[in-house]
Amino acid sequence: MALSSFPDPWKLEKVNAIFKKGSPADVFNYRSISLLSIPSKLLESQIRSLIDNHLNSCGTNSCGTKSCKQWGFTKGLSTEGMLISMTEKWTITIDNGQTVGAVFIDFQKAFDTVHHDILSYKLNAIGISGSLHEWLMSFLFNRCQFTDVNDCRSAIDFVYYGVSQGSLLGPRLYNIYVNDLPDHTDSGDLYMYADDTTVYCIGPNVNQVISSLNETMKQVLMWSVNNRLTIHPIKTEAMILKKSAFVGPLRPLHFGLGLINLVDSTTCLGLKIDPRLSWSVHIDSVKKHVTQKVGALKRMRILPKQSLEEIYFKSIIPSVK
Repeated sequence: MALSSFPDPWKLEKVNAIFKKGSPADVFNYRSISLLSIPSKLLESQIRSLIDNHLNSCGTNSCGTKSCKQWGFTKGLSTEGMLISMTEKWTITIDNGQTVGAVFIDFQKAFDTVHHDILSYKLNAIGISGSLHEWLMSFLFNRCQFTDVNDCRSAIDFVYYGVSQGSLLGPRLYNIYVNDLPDHTDSGDLYMYADDTTVYCIGPNVNQVISSLNETMKQVLMWSVNNRLTIHPIKTEAMILKKSAFVGPLRPLHFGLGLINLVDSTTCLGLKIDPRLSWSVHIDSVKKHVTQKVGALKRMRILPKQSLEEIYFKSIIPSVK
């Protein structure tokens, strides 16, 4: 076996479809997780270390720069850190009387639609070449998969696009694939956590913010088309964050030939965000979730007969008696 090739017997994947949310009848509401062979995972862990070391040492060298806008699958960074960094900037902005316009972008089947030829070009662009580049392309080429639902196994089929969700290399390769997205959005700022992408613009009033967002979304759409990624037109939402209420009608927020829905609240990485960053919507959501879980435990006679409010506050603030 050549040193720059990945063994074909290790390329078979068993795919589990994990339901996310929405209608169970919609195939786009499921996340495909690949179960891989143990030898494959062990070998991937070694290559992953090589890639991480290379990306962390790039800096401003000629091999390119790892984007600081990507928080996902990066050592020392987390969803909590990204949310704090992003919302702190928004809070300061609206406290100063300015307006924030944010678009929460949902890339449709992002990991599954990575184009291998484009990824190959981007690997070379950041300095991954030679035998390592050949090995990575061998890792992606000629993969095959099947699903098993209720003991009914599907036929085995080849995979021509995408990186495996469930593999160790998949997230790193996806990060490399979208690494240049922030460079193509000069009229707004951007945060990424893997495929969860948030774009926002700041301005003195709502009209100027909408204009900036329209320009930014043109740039994001152009990048998406060039990189063969599809933005979900329904799950992508926008929000205007402002200290005081504003009076409509608002100018439309365009996305290609369609429009992006403006919402009063949305969820970003598990945090519910409202236009004034009051967090009341998120607190109500957490309280409802905890109440449902506590109620289920009480019905199972696992918990003593205490009031739901008492149990709730003890779960949030353990020092309360």
